[in-house]
Amino acid sequence: MRTLTSAIGVLLFACVVAVAQVAVVPITDASPSASPIHNTGTVTLSQVTLPSGMVTLSHKDNWTVKNVSNKPVMAFVESLRMVYASGYTIERNAKYEAFFGPNGILAPGINFDGLLSIESSRTEPGRKADSLQRQPECEATVRWVQFADGTTFGDSGYGEQFLADRSAIWSALRRLKHVYAADGVNGFARQLEQRAAEPGVDAYLAHLRDLQQKRGPQKAIEALQEHLAAAEERAAELHEETPN
Repeated sequence: MRTLTSAIGVLLFACVVAVAQVAVVPITDASPSASPIHNTGTVTLSQVTLPSGMVTLSHKDNWTVKNVSNKPVMAFVESLRMVYASGYTIERNAKYEAFFGPNGILAPGINFDGLLSIESSRTEPGRKADSLQRQPECEATVRWVQFADGTTFGDSGYGEQFLADRSAIWSALRRLKHVYAADGVNGFARQLEQRAAEPGVDAYLAHLRDLQQKRGPQKAIEALQEHLAAAEERAAELHEETPN
């Protein structure tokens, strides 16, 4: 009984000394005035100071994007910069890609709720209480956009990396197709479970792995075939070559 009482006391002590700060912050659009994408929404920023002195930072996006141009949008890259009241800053890039999907082109004038939204958390060393307390904020910035006709807007550096990732993903999908043709369903399933060396490729293939785990390899194969058919159609429209 004494041991149980001590454990409860430690738990209660930990709960008392942990300090939480939660703020719901509007997303401010910091994109250039001519941007074809407009951002609105909120981000919930949570900061918990642990008894150890470490700080857990988490955020939950409620992010809405709207195509405010007069052309359909196929792909884009944005950045989200979040600043906590204590001064911690988190930045992440968000990508949208419809090249490999039969649907997903963002038509003009359409709002898309939750298209880029995610939840994440991380732990950082604590800071001494000082004058860092400030108004929390969040900014979204459009970096690069590709329209369905192949024309682009924004920083070409972001575009070059995005298109390089697209080409690598396409090659990986084609390799899976060849493995399936040569080794059947079992060979495909084994190959899909192998992690890709390129982070962008591996992140894209993750949804096929998830589909295979939940619904079986045949469903993943069907999705692969849809992706490749869509890519070939998009490439023909954009006059792009199919990768080897």
